[in-house]
Amino acid sequence: MTTSKVLVWIFLVLGALPILVWPFMMLANVMALGNWSKMTWSLKTLGMVLLMVFTTAYPVLYWVACKVSLKAVRAEKWEVAITWSVPLTIVTLVFAWLMFIKR
Repeated sequence: MTTSKVLVWIFLVLGALPILVWPFMMLANVMALGNWSKMTWSLKTLGMVLLMVFTTAYPVLYWVACKVSLKAVRAEKWEVAITWSVPLTIVTLVFAWLMFIKR
């Protein structure tokens, strides 16, 4: 196994970690929708809405990135495979950072 192939698999596995907490994020998104009529629009509200949209769509985005990355691995196009697998890892690291930052 080449180093590039190992890196792609590491990035894809790390990118899959947020899917473990995805059901809980969906529950939080549904509860946030219950307060939708009382929201006042601000930059903070816009950030919350964007977070809701992206956390809802994450499994679909992961599936697309995984499919493209694995197809590139089979074709031995390592640059394409790594390019599609790294953003998922970055999302995971940002999510972990947001979970553990001191408030």
